[in-house]
Amino acid sequence: MYLFCYWFISCLAAVAIVYFNTSSVVNNSTFKEKDVKVSHHTASTVRKHFHLLALAIFLPGLLLDVEILYTAVSCAFVVLVMLEVCRFSQYLL
Repeated sequence: MYLFCYWFISCLAAVAIVYFNTSSVVNNSTFKEKDVKVSHHTASTVRKHFHLLALAIFLPGLLLDVEILYTAVSCAFVVLVMLEVCRFSQYLL
């Protein structure tokens, strides 16, 4: 149960970090060369934060309960594939 609470808090932290990093790009989105560098820097920062959060999510799952980690990853994968199928089917219509 503690692992699920930890994962929920980690997901909220991930959403907050991505929102904070991308909101600064939206506010500075004039088409100048300086802003392209800011946008690239922000994408790199978001990627680094994503990798740290992925490590923070998978490492406790591997150490505490591998079966729950496998189940959670499988469920998340199925949900993401279903969302991609729904998105792709809208392009076909």
